[in-house]
Amino acid sequence: MKRTLLLSVVVIFAFSIYGQNRATVRESLKTLSVKAQRNAPLDGSELLIGNFDPVKSPNLLTEEEIGETFYDKQSNRAVANRFVRYPDGTMGATWTFSMESAGFSDRGAGYNYFDGNDWGDWPGQRVETEKSGWPSYAPLGENGEIVVSHNAVDALLINRRADKGNGSWTETTLQGPVGFAKVTWPRVITTGDDNNNIHILGMVRDYPVSGDMELAYYRSEDGGESWDIENEFIPGTSHDDYSDLGADSYTFAEPRNGVIAFFVANLWCDAFIMKSSDNGDSWEKIMVWEHPYPFYDDNTIFTDTLWAPDNSGHIALDSDGKAHVVFGLGFITHFEVGTTYTHYPGYQDGIVYWNEDMDPFEAPDQHDALDPYDVLVENVNLIGWSQDLDGDGELNFLDDIISYSEIGLSTMPILPLMTATGFLLCVASTTENYDNGTNNFKHIWARTSYGIGERMEWISRFNRWTNSYF
Repeated sequence: MKRTLLLSVVVIFAFSIYGQNRATVRESLKTLSVKAQRNAPLDGSELLIGNFDPVKSPNLLTEEEIGETFYDKQSNRAVANRFVRYPDGTMGATWTFSMESAGFSDRGAGYNYFDGNDWGDWPGQRVETEKSGWPSYAPLGENGEIVVSHNAVDALLINRRADKGNGSWTETTLQGPVGFAKVTWPRVITTGDDNNNIHILGMVRDYPVSGDMELAYYRSEDGGESWDIENEFIPGTSHDDYSDLGADSYTFAEPRNGVIAFFVANLWCDAFIMKSSDNGDSWEKIMVWEHPYPFYDDNTIFTDTLWAPDNSGHIALDSDGKAHVVFGLGFITHFEVGTTYTHYPGYQDGIVYWNEDMDPFEAPDQHDALDPYDVLVENVNLIGWSQDLDGDGELNFLDDIISYSEIGLSTMPILPLMTATGFLLCVASTTENYDNGTNNFKHIWARTSYGIGERMEWISRFNRWTNSYF
């Protein structure tokens, strides 16, 4: 069906506040198991189907509909950078777009621009000159913008223009290394006083030896006119370290004070940060959580349940350049050789928080290092969960709990705002009493902290968080 993309443009929170007592689903849903595919379809064709008639909250912020698409699959795991609010109050946004209900030959980046007063007309065609997808967006130059997509054939498509919101796009390509089929699922940020340093991550497909994928890094220091780093496999992220980091498993932080960083997390590899203070010349690897099955692949079998990042995650840098990450939780097993695995959608619930002042997550049995019920500490390193709206001590969901690729009950966390006095967390949580009689729905919730850095310890002791939803 046709979906309308909704974008909240007012970030003033007037929420109803609920208690923080944690609840779980009834026993029958705790043991509900679902078999799922591990790998993303190589053509990006996995879509949601059908009219689910979602329910909206009466507590919605002001919204603006900025475009539409028949193509619903916006990410396989973490969300790309797709929205920018500029210092002058203008805004740009992009998404994977198609106006065809099947085949999606017109797929590409949908784009809209807010000029300070109004959003533009909904786009009727993509930015790129050929079928593409998975756009990532950033400011460029003194007043311009850049959209980076993949063409699903062999290259990344780079579209630039000097004046945001106006004029024609200039398109160039970035090829993968010789011997690789393609490079896909990009992420882009820009740095420098004039935003002319471009940094891109992309997943190179069909690794010559293993047949899998490897993360590659690209850099331009002249606004995309040339590339002084191409197809670089950053030490610590390559096939020397992992079998496969996976599609969309990486996300860039907004650059702060000369520091750039990205976060990698999914069900099948370590959760870690890569950080650079010299514009990408060198990188430091910072471990957040070590996966108990190094070099996991489809031949790895484990029957003990494992708590792991649920395929969602986000990273932010504070004013000192310190990294803060959040991610959802999955509860999984892999009983047999093959591409499928088992997870428990009624039980896997929690948003994990970590920063560089904390030790990596460890436990005597690493399967349980991220256990949100018995190991993680509420309001310290466990900062989000599905809310018990009626206060009866149990989460009342319909029997059929459907998961996205990001499989947690609470998932897709982001840290969209970080200041010297605190930060904002937004989470999509399956929420009781939000359903259409057949399907449960997720609702967007937010929490704010009243401190950062050393003050976080004070907040944790005194439980100074607010739980809110809209």
